[in-house]
Amino acid sequence: QQCHGCGRLISKHLTNGGVRFEDGRLMCNLCRLTGIDSLHAAESLAKRVSNKMVNLGFALAQDSFPLSLIDQQKLALTGAHGERINGITQMAIETLNGKVLKREIAGILILHGLPPESFAATYAHELGHVWLFQENFPKLPPQIEEGICELFAHLWLVNNPGSWSDY
Repeated sequence: QQCHGCGRLISKHLTNGGVRFEDGRLMCNLCRLTGIDSLHAAESLAKRVSNKMVNLGFALAQDSFPLSLIDQQKLALTGAHGERINGITQMAIETLNGKVLKREIAGILILHGLPPESFAATYAHELGHVWLFQENFPKLPPQIEEGICELFAHLWLVNNPGSWSDY
């Protein structure tokens, strides 16, 4: 079985075993050692990611967004589907008689327990959705939008070299 954090096979010899979260995810003990479980740690790392994206030229309307750490069942309830979904961005658009009154990021939801590198790449991906939303991009096909957001994750990883980004 594979680790939800790093994708390694979970075994006693390779990863010193692993753990199963209540939501069914499996994580190796190597990833579990550094898992992001506190909102304080998540917000601190999210701030670093936001600052890096701004420094790379992606202006964001604000420097932080409502952030929640959730389990896989709650993530599925948001409508997220597919394998290995680690996060979702919730957007809110208020209209009156067809006219947009207010557009905002309602929240970014990310799975709890992810290792910092995976959390940061996921947050960078979600900031891609934020940026597209704030720039009023037209509705894009899902593969195109997700591809653009994966470029945000890629930019984070190549600007933070290490074994995780090399992987």
